[in-house]
Amino acid sequence: MFSQPCQQRRLHGRSIPGYAARLLVVISFLFVTAGPAAAGPDTKSDALAGFNLHPGSNQACQSGSGDGCVPTSGASQKLKPADVPPDGAFAPGQVLVQWADGAEAHAASTLLDTHGWQLLHAIEGIDAAVVRVPTGDELAAVDALRADPLVKSAEPDYLAYALEGTVQPVL
Repeated sequence: MFSQPCQQRRLHGRSIPGYAARLLVVISFLFVTAGPAAAGPDTKSDALAGFNLHPGSNQACQSGSGDGCVPTSGASQKLKPADVPPDGAFAPGQVLVQWADGAEAHAASTLLDTHGWQLLHAIEGIDAAVVRVPTGDELAAVDALRADPLVKSAEPDYLAYALEGTVQPVL
């Protein structure tokens, strides 16, 4: 299309190099093709909502047939407003613990056992864990954990909610 690498084009009365013109064409194309999906559901997409399709094709299949069918929705779904908890609300019976550098697993396990707490799961990459404590004792557990030298930090498992957005289907 452009034979010279710096061929000049005009946009709104301004001269722009060829590579910039190509970039604008690509951006415009992406904006136009993404525009309808970003604008929300349409009737054609809504007609496909809830159908199951065989992987790699657009042929419908029976829901729950066990043959690899994937639930799909042709349109993004608008999130419904959630009942947002007050600031400072946290998950009942759970605290987050980040272990100190050099803390050994056996010593951490002994600490949890001493208090009757249970390790639910580790959070990889930050040497942290979600710990189950008796409901209502979360703040006392955080205080006890913060006082222990094996613990770098501890806090309640605070709740967070998205206030708005869309859910995009993943195929």
